[in-house]
Amino acid sequence: MKIFSIFANLFFRPRKAFQLLLDYPKSFWWLVLVLAMVVFAGKAALQSNLQMTGEMVADSNTVPSTEESGAVGGETGELLPNSGEMTQTPVDGMSSNGNSLLFGAISIIIPVVITLLATLIWSTFLHITAIMAGGSNTFRQMLAMVSLVWLPSIVKSILQIGVMFVSGKPVTAEGLEHLVGASQMASDGLTNIGGALSLGEQIMQEFLKNINVFTLWFLFLLVVGTAVTGKIKSRTALWVVVLCWAVIMLMKLIPILVVSSIGF
Repeated sequence: MKIFSIFANLFFRPRKAFQLLLDYPKSFWWLVLVLAMVVFAGKAALQSNLQMTGEMVADSNTVPSTEESGAVGGETGELLPNSGEMTQTPVDGMSSNGNSLLFGAISIIIPVVITLLATLIWSTFLHITAIMAGGSNTFRQMLAMVSLVWLPSIVKSILQIGVMFVSGKPVTAEGLEHLVGASQMASDGLTNIGGALSLGEQIMQEFLKNINVFTLWFLFLLVVGTAVTGKIKSRTALWVVVLCWAVIMLMKLIPILVVSSIGF
C-alpha cells in the first residue's frame, strides 16, 4: 500500500511524500486521520483517568477521622462512629460511576470532534488561500495533505502516553505556557494559576502553549505540503500557512475573551 511509503517519507523526505499523495490520490490517506483521532482520544482518556485518580487520592487524604468529626452514620456517605472509613450507599456509588462514565465518554469524544474540525478548517483555509495566491488544487487534495500532517501530533501524543504510563501522572504542559506566571505559582504554591492571570497573561499563555518542537514540525510539514499540493512557491506557502495559523490562534482566543468580558 502506498500509504506506508508516503507515511515513511514524511519523516525524511516530506516533499516526495506529498508528491506521492498527489500521484496516488486513492492511497488510503484517511487512515492517518483515523489513527490521529484514536491516539488523541486514547491520550485524553488516560489523562482524565489519571486526573480523577489523583483527585480521589487527594480527597481521601483530607477525610477527617471519626474522633475529629464526630459524624454519625446515615444514607449520605458520612463517617460512622468507630468505623474509621467512609460508607457509600448504592445510590451514591451508581451516581459516582455514572458521572465517571459520562466524563470518560466526553473526554474521548471531544478530541475526535476537535481533530475533525481542525482538519476541515485547515483544509478550507489552505485550499482557498493557495488558489488566491495563484496556485491550483482541489479541496480533496488539501484535505488529504492536512490529514497526513497530523504526524507530529501523533508522535507527540504517543510519547506523552508513554510518559503518563511510566509516571502515573497526567501531562500538564504542552509547550512553554508555564513560563507565564511561573514566579507567582512558585510563591503562592499554586499548580493551576489560569484564573489568577490577567487577560494579557492568559493570551500569552495560550500562545506559548503552541511553542514546542512538534508544533514547529507540524508547521514545517504544512508549508511543504501546501507548496506541493497547492502548486505555489515555498515562500508563498510559508506566508499562507502563517496567515492561516494566525487566524486559528485568534479563534482559540475567543473563549478567553468571552470569559474575560463576562467577568469570571
